[in-house]
Amino acid sequence: MTVSGVTRGEQRRRYDERRREVLREQGIALLELDYVSFKHTPRKRLQRVPDDEAVIRARLAALGIIAE
Repeated sequence: MTVSGVTRGEQRRRYDERRREVLREQGIALLELDYVSFKHTPRKRLQRVPDDEAVIRARLAALGIIAE
């Protein structure tokens, strides 16, 4: 439990939702990348590999933010 009386996971979920709302209100696009798109350990820890950049570029290209 956190000082605010909720679990750490709930606190993180609320914070993430608040960030999405505020950025949307300010006209700022938010790109969220899930760890499953990248090489990771069974404990969900990212393993930095050269393919990381390609994953990010493909996601940005799919959204029309950059050219492929």
